Amino acid sequence: MLKGNGIIFRQIRDEIDQIRETYPKLKDDSAFVLWFLRAFLADSEEEARKALTGDTSDKEIDAILIDDRIKQVHLVQGKFHLSLGEQNEKRNDVLGLADLSNYPWETREVLDAFYSKLDPLVCRRFEELVERVRRRKYELHLY
Repeated sequence: MLKGNGIIFRQIRDEIDQIRETYPKLKDDSAFVLWFLRAFLADSEEEARKALTGDTSDKEIDAILIDDRIKQVHLVQGKFHLSLGEQNEKRNDVLGLADLSNYPWETREVLDAFYSKLDPLVCRRFEELVERVRRRKYELHLY
């Protein structure tokens, strides 16, 4: 089983290297998130690229993809490790991602405090996420 996983890992690594050739400013984690979005969620590379929130991802938010066609919002936190079994994610990181699902239902005061600590791009996208989920009843998916 590990041998098969090693082959898949190398294939993904090759694809991430190709993405970094096209977008040299992306770090491995962001390139991995772009690969994930292209492979599983986005209809186009351009849509996936626009969903990225940047290299310095506040609150561990690496991408927010809004799909108006199917009324879904996808929030992605990406981790890319250079080898299999290199590192397990910390429990608090996983819980922090899960906690983000509560924000669409928070009060204006709580949201304002949350937004005040975010990069402007991440803040704008997260405000769109909240509006879609709260007012338009979009489904929210966390990855």
